[in-house]
Amino acid sequence: VFMRKKRIAMIVPSLWNGGAEKVAADMSLYLSDAGYDVFFFLNQFDRKNSYHHKGREVVVMQEALWSTGNLCRQICQYQKWAWIYRKYKRQYQIDISISFMVPENFINVLSDIGDRKILTFHSVTSQVANYYGQVFVKPYILKMMCIKATNVVSVSKYVKRDLENLVGKRGKKIEVIYNSIDERSLKKITEESIAVRQCEDIILYVGRLDDEKRPWIIVRVMQEVIRRHKNAKLLMLGRGENWHVLKRLIDKFNLEKHVELLGFVNNVAQYMVCAKMIVFCSEAEACPCAMLEAIAVGLPIVTVDCPGGIREIISSDRRGYLKPCKKNEVLECGIVTPPISTQKNNIGRKKLCQEEKMLAQGVCMLLENDNLCNCLGRNAKEYAQRFSKERIRKEWLALLEKI
Repeated sequence: VFMRKKRIAMIVPSLWNGGAEKVAADMSLYLSDAGYDVFFFLNQFDRKNSYHHKGREVVVMQEALWSTGNLCRQICQYQKWAWIYRKYKRQYQIDISISFMVPENFINVLSDIGDRKILTFHSVTSQVANYYGQVFVKPYILKMMCIKATNVVSVSKYVKRDLENLVGKRGKKIEVIYNSIDERSLKKITEESIAVRQCEDIILYVGRLDDEKRPWIIVRVMQEVIRRHKNAKLLMLGRGENWHVLKRLIDKFNLEKHVELLGFVNNVAQYMVCAKMIVFCSEAEACPCAMLEAIAVGLPIVTVDCPGGIREIISSDRRGYLKPCKKNEVLECGIVTPPISTQKNNIGRKKLCQEEKMLAQGVCMLLENDNLCNCLGRNAKEYAQRFSKERIRKEWLALLEKI
């Protein structure tokens, strides 16, 4: 008797620019190789800029899963969108639906057709609650989503604890599966790359230029860095809503020769091999793909301490993030600096706050100490083995087999 392949819908906004989008694209490669038929349910698709993936791309609707107005109006809107997703699930005879990020998780649950639904959480959910007025961040809605789902997957232990604090403990239902690193692809990219380290003082930022990533902080900090290191240069890879804000900030501080906005780049590893370090300034980070790629190529990390899975990635501390540090700490794979409270509406002031100066100090410490840089880089490559594609692939395939 002929048995058709199991069909998996990956519900994700797009296939470019974000960490969750990259995870979905990477998953499609080994799910397809394992014999699943993969369909991407997208809000937008740009083949030229998309991450490498396997599967059929289906643009379900060309608008973000985001609604405004009172909660009653929002629920009506999401029910309308759920009807559209339900239609596509039936059309493509979907067996398993895997959704990425909170709005997509909400739609996945609402568009139930009897399919198995796996919700994945790629952000610190309590921080997402800062999106004021959105119905999908209400604790009772989140709890309903987790109850209705077949399985819930968080990308770090901290994300799991954070979600459980909001919805109550669900026992074994919330599982931790980290994002993965494709070491072979990264090795091939770095070996083929013509990018040779021409300037020893290249600093890298990789990520969306959105508010939660707070990219303006590293631009502000560059004032102090170049005062101490004239050859330092910051390369910023990514797109987002703050592109023009950063452009104006660069002009205001006369940093045109020291800060370059490069936009979305598919193969960031080509830039990582010519950089001295990578810097993160986020308000929260669940399990950043850029950080995983960085440690895989032996690139030291400098990061502002924040809620999420950063400490699980760059240190041996199994407890992960418990409370923010009050002074710079050198961990196994990088340097963690105290939280920075600089708000977007106050980024034009020239004077740096104490915490911004401490971030600058962490950056300069690596620019001035090659031995420390090399030590952190060696540790990073060793720690990267915990997130190998083969290991994470086995965990996902075991979960799918179980359900």
